[in-house]
This record gives sequence, structure tokens and C-alpha cells, in this order.
Amino acid sequence: FPASLFSRQIVFEGQTCNIVADKQTKLPTQLGKWFQVNHAPNTAKLDVERVDKLPPPTEYLSVTREVQSSDCDFQGHLNHAAYIKYAHDAISLLAKRDKFSALPREVVRCQVKSFEGLYLAEATTGERFEIRVWENEMNKKTLHFEVVSETKQQSAFQGTFYFGDEVLFCNL
Repeated sequence: FPASLFSRQIVFEGQTCNIVADKQTKLPTQLGKWFQVNHAPNTAKLDVERVDKLPPPTEYLSVTREVQSSDCDFQGHLNHAAYIKYAHDAISLLAKRDKFSALPREVVRCQVKSFEGLYLAEATTGERFEIRVWENEMNKKTLHFEVVSETKQQSAFQGTFYFGDEVLFCNL
């Protein structure tokens, strides 16, 4: 695993799980027969029914953002990783304003134990959207977020950051 060059401390440890979605309904679906035949031995069996949308929060904090062309693919759609980057940037900005009860102002130094995300709809270059962030009621170090298009008034992406107790330092 990648480690900090200065502390030899593990900086990132990840695992990726991709869910296949139906083009028309945008809902999770089973992998096609061609994929199962060619790649099934190397693929974990997924229970697509377990992918649920987050319940809407009663209260949330928000940051407004515009989709930048540099964060989009050749078709002008926002890259999957950019949703996560935008959400983390929003969380960092809100933390600097002391908006979270269990996370420090320098939340970028907090260890992210894990992350879950659910792609729901595309966002395109120039589109404005609101990133809604709220604390989990049971664990204040768990932050949920939702990316909502201001134009379409629909959720494009939802996710959860699970922050750990460890704070990462870089001693130069």
C-alpha cells in the first residue's frame, strides 16, 4: 500500500466495487451474459439489491459548485471521481467553518476509513449543483453527502465518508 514518504505511515488503502446500471432505468442490474462468460471467475458475485439511496436528511449544510470542463470526459459528463473530490472539498470547507461536531477544522488530515458512493445521474459541463452534507446521527465521524443538480432538481450522486480517529501528519 502507498505510504507517506516521511512517516512510512499508510496513507491510502482501497477497495473498488463497481455496480452495473441499466441504461434506461439507471438502476443496478446483473452483469451481461458476455461478461459472466469471459470474466466471471475473476469477479465477486454482487447482490445488486443492497445498493440503496440514502434517506433525505432533515437538516444539512451545503456548498454550491459548477461542473468544470477539466473534470469531465470527452462527452462532457462529470467524471465519477470528481463527485468524490467535490464532496471532500465541500466537507473540508465546512470543517474550516467549524460546522461538524466531531471533526477538526483540518479534516483533510483525518483518516478516511472507508467510502461508499452511488452514482444516480449524469452532470454536465457548466451545470450548477448543490453538495449537501450531513452528519450521521449515530456516529458524528460519518458524513453523508448528496450532489443535487440545481437545474434538474435531482440527485446525481450520493456517498458516505467514514472518518477514523487517527490524524495524519506530515513532518518535513
